Amino acid sequence: MRFLADEASFIDSYDNIAFTLKRVKRARMFRGRELVKGRLAWSGLAYVLPQDLINFDYDIRIGRFV
Repeated sequence: MRFLADEASFIDSYDNIAFTLKRVKRARMFRGRELVKGRLAWSGLAYVLPQDLINFDYDIRIGRFV
């Protein structure tokens, strides 16, 4: 399944805080998580860049989720 979005976030609804990355032109973004015996072992967002991309920058937004 493929989804297109302008940004991706992790949200802690208990503490009402979010970590957000915006889509970067020419980059692909993936999300993932790993569960080990009923607990979350890893979760993350990753950019995959084309080989010919020389400069890359991104913004991280951390704040309250509204």
